[in-house]
Amino acid sequence: MLPLLFILMMLPLLSSSLTLYPPIETLLLYGPVPTISRLSDPSGYITKINEYKAQNKKASCRTAQGNVDAFLAAPDVWAEQKLLEGKGKREFYDYGRELEGEKVVLSVLWSVIVVGVGGRAAFVAATGGGNLF
Repeated sequence: MLPLLFILMMLPLLSSSLTLYPPIETLLLYGPVPTISRLSDPSGYITKINEYKAQNKKASCRTAQGNVDAFLAAPDVWAEQKLLEGKGKREFYDYGRELEGEKVVLSVLWSVIVVGVGGRAAFVAATGGGNLF
């Protein structure tokens, strides 16, 4: 049932004329908020990308998607960055950058450690056990 639901949620993305990077890349680059938004409302997500591309004619699809993901992750930080870029007070940030393999490995490693220790601490607290390790 769950895989069928996932496939149905991805259909609008698959039928789009845009070439989007996969949701796992959204998760690794910008976190869970834009990923959940992308999977829960694919048509709205694509609309936001098209709106960004319409406003910025030179933007590639990857750059537009990166900007939308960054906006969904932290709208205030993204808006401040764009404002300061426009005034020339801050260096241009490439939101359409490629995913770096080394950062992926470090992110996954840290998340496994944090979730493992947090899960163990929650288990010990819930069962009234002794030591954390």
